[in-house]
Amino acid sequence: MKPKVAMIFSQFPCYDEVFLLREMVELDSRLDLRVFSLKRPRRDPVQHSISKRLAGRTFYSALFAARTVLGENFRLGFSRPGLYLRLLGLVIRLNRSDPEFLLKSLILLPQAVYFARICRGQKVTRVHGQWATYPALTALVISRINGIPFSFTGHAHDIHVKTAGLADKIREADFVITCTEDNRRYLASLAPETAPEKIRVVYHGVDLSHYLPKSVPGGGAGEGGPFRILSVGSLFDCKGFEYLIAAGEILRRENFEFRCRIVGGGYLERRLRKMVEEKELNGYITFTGYQAQDEMPEHYRWSDLFILPAVLRIHWGIPNVLLESLAVGVPVACTPLPSLPELIEDPPCGFSIPERDPEAIAGLVRKVSRERELLETYGRAGRKKIEEKWDIKKTAAAIAALFGASPD
Repeated sequence: MKPKVAMIFSQFPCYDEVFLLREMVELDSRLDLRVFSLKRPRRDPVQHSISKRLAGRTFYSALFAARTVLGENFRLGFSRPGLYLRLLGLVIRLNRSDPEFLLKSLILLPQAVYFARICRGQKVTRVHGQWATYPALTALVISRINGIPFSFTGHAHDIHVKTAGLADKIREADFVITCTEDNRRYLASLAPETAPEKIRVVYHGVDLSHYLPKSVPGGGAGEGGPFRILSVGSLFDCKGFEYLIAAGEILRRENFEFRCRIVGGGYLERRLRKMVEEKELNGYITFTGYQAQDEMPEHYRWSDLFILPAVLRIHWGIPNVLLESLAVGVPVACTPLPSLPELIEDPPCGFSIPERDPEAIAGLVRKVSRERELLETYGRAGRKKIEEKWDIKKTAAAIAALFGASPD
């Protein structure tokens, strides 16, 4: 019998969290899943088709003052007043250092109590928060009420920016999952008395049946055509797309033949498009807007080199777009994020570029455009590395095993 696990999300499904959607779909073949979403999904510009698989087993918060929520809280408060007061004290203790977090957590407490009742009705045996912030706190409350094991996954901003109560959550959890060795070391430092094996590294996986390798490694345009550059991500400040555009201007002035495709949407789109126009790059750089996951592999296979000039102070972990690019055999370049060496070194399959440095980006493009064999070698190494460590079937099996699932 498959373990019955409740997964707590801030919002499910979410356009920006396709890496978690992939993981959930693969876990669904190994676990008996129930999904709980603290917020109802917004009207994203694109819906990923894989999210439909769990739609029938996804539960959403009722309104704070809804009769069902209030009724369950009154019932628990009258039948187990000591427990209810301890839960209230727990929420205050974990979040007292952050007034915003405290207020939101107090509002979420009644929802967590309501979710706990649904979990009992669904006979859930474990509860897991898919982020270290509100989902982890909600999972902890459900665990306390229902007497079932609690765990959570820490990813990026949820462990590096909003850290209220994080050390206590680590101590309380049955185990903690994170997606890089750098994150593991950091989380261990927050709760040094915790056993090392409690914090497990499981990389975010890629569906290799979807991200197939390029038919001609490293030769997207052929040696005689323009060099093809791809970048993918939400058009936000943290991605650093303006530096890629500035590098494009340098290359255009040198009469270097290239084409650049920026895939994604976001609040900076209008500003970035204007920048491209002002720098006379309309024939060189194009924007696709939001794209569904089904459309992404062809974008990667189109390119010769993937570049992500991420801003370091607001970026963590290993960006999933780098994994997707390497999965199809396209080398990557990224700013020196702390976890980047885990992906691109030993053997090398990518490049580290200085932060906020268009000249360095342009220099790398010029250099690798003359070294097609190097691109092919890096592309093959990248695909092999993804097959070995980032295959979604392997990473999902490792997560499922932590929940008690039988091995394949």
